[in-house]
Amino acid sequence: MKNYDLFAKKNLNFLDIVHIPFYYSRGCSIALLVLSFFNGFIPLISLKAISSFIDSMALFVKEGIFIGDIYIYLSLIVISLIYTYLYPIISDYVKLKLKNSLSETFTVELVETIGTLKYKYFENPESLDMISRIVDNPETYLSDSYLNLLRAGSLIIKILSIIFFLFVKIPQATFIITLVSIPGIFLAIKAGKVNYKASIDQERHKRYANYFSGLLTGRDFVKERSLFNYSQEIKARWYEEYEKARIIKRKASLKWLSGSEISGLLTSFLIGLIILIILNPLKKGNLTFGTFVAIVNAIISLIPNLSRELPEYSESLSNSMNFLHYMEKLINLDKDLTYLSLPSKERFEIKSIEFKNLSFKYPGTDRYVLHKLNFTMNDKKHYALVGKNGCGKSTLIKILTGLYDEYEGEVLINGISLKNYKNEELKAIFSVIYQDYAKYGITIRENIELGDVNNFDNGINEKKINRISRSLGIFDLSNTLSKGLDTPLGKIKRESVDLSGGQWQKIAIARAMMSDAPVRVLDEPTSNLDPFSENDLYEIFKRENKDKLAIFISHRLASTVFADKIFVFDDGRLVEEGDYKSLMSIDGLYRQMFNEQKKWYEDEK
Repeated sequence: MKNYDLFAKKNLNFLDIVHIPFYYSRGCSIALLVLSFFNGFIPLISLKAISSFIDSMALFVKEGIFIGDIYIYLSLIVISLIYTYLYPIISDYVKLKLKNSLSETFTVELVETIGTLKYKYFENPESLDMISRIVDNPETYLSDSYLNLLRAGSLIIKILSIIFFLFVKIPQATFIITLVSIPGIFLAIKAGKVNYKASIDQERHKRYANYFSGLLTGRDFVKERSLFNYSQEIKARWYEEYEKARIIKRKASLKWLSGSEISGLLTSFLIGLIILIILNPLKKGNLTFGTFVAIVNAIISLIPNLSRELPEYSESLSNSMNFLHYMEKLINLDKDLTYLSLPSKERFEIKSIEFKNLSFKYPGTDRYVLHKLNFTMNDKKHYALVGKNGCGKSTLIKILTGLYDEYEGEVLINGISLKNYKNEELKAIFSVIYQDYAKYGITIRENIELGDVNNFDNGINEKKINRISRSLGIFDLSNTLSKGLDTPLGKIKRESVDLSGGQWQKIAIARAMMSDAPVRVLDEPTSNLDPFSENDLYEIFKRENKDKLAIFISHRLASTVFADKIFVFDDGRLVEEGDYKSLMSIDGLYRQMFNEQKKWYEDEK
């Protein structure tokens, strides 16, 4: 067990349901094992104690003979009752501790492992869906799976112990109870598998239903929901998916109920048969009345065990195997451990970035989104990338920053292949704010400080944070808040403040400016800003990046006027390049797009 390393394995199996809890929380796992083990033998102890207690009491009533062992039997009955009552409470408590322990250990390792996955998996719907399933409360899956496995084992011990007791007292009854129990167990396991298959089949419909439910109830959709009044249409789609999921589950439940009823009928038949069999030994005096009552009571308890508990455990274990199946697939995905590394503290001076015959197509597709690009960027120059949506601008940046490495051609930084740079070096070379920038539910200060993660929360960036915050107007915003720059953002805490799109975007830009990286990239940095803020940003951008190589992606072509060179893309190809004046002097795509946008403003006038 000491050498057990889940994330280094290539194949997972049923035993990993036990291995994982034992490896990450041995104390809780052993405690649950011991509790379940004793819980399995409690019915046998209770059976023997009840039998002997009744016989002792009958002897006392009939002949006035008092047996001292009666106190022992009574004590065992009380202990059995107390243990039966406390077992689910104690086991649930220990399971909760196991779950918390797994959250602190296993889940942390899982998240770190996911953090090493190649970026391509997060843009692939199938792999992204798989990752989403795995990170959805994995500690709950594992703790429930382990406990249900133990409870299933405890139930088997209980059944075997009752059969053993019968074998000692009435051997012929053992054969009958075993014969009749097998179909009941088989039906119970089959019912569990039916329920599991139904849960898989209905999962897609449940996700769709939850999505539409979010549209109907989510805060982010309130304004458009009221404006466009689409609630009835969305409600109809929600109901459709909800009904599909419900019908699938209902059919499975009906099958489960029929199987449960059959199992219950078989078990009831078993009870009647056993009672008939043991009546004769009771009548002849070969079986005491206490043993008779204890056997009947024990067999009756098998009904819920076989008809209800076994299907539940079977379904749970099927879900567990499904979870392990996805875990196995995740473990075998391509990873890069350097994704978790901090940016290098080495200072880089970038003289040039050169693209040679660069082509790229997304994994699993045949269409090239970039076609044989050849151009160069030089130090301390500002470049703008423009073009229609989907022309490959953002993809180019993802290649340049190491998110995609399966490209054709070459990308050279200072004449050295991009693939020869370590990931921590690329993190130190590039400071990027992507179009779909993150909104972190932490304080304003921490949101900005993440841009220089090597010096995060050590106080040495205070002056820089204040300067950038003032230049972008963030400082003025923070002055209106009770905790200033230490105000938590988002919707998590009670005192959190949610910002407008433009305010969030300014914070994202400030984060990029915190980095000392020699190359700064802004992808659509002004999409949420008003014209005045946009103009101010251009001025700040020029000033803050005067000694850096800057790359600016924008659909607002007026913002590209300041660039030293503009690269114009169309369908993944570089079709034009030059400064603003040179591109406007020819009748090309840039001039056409610029005049088209210019016409919007002229028409408004």
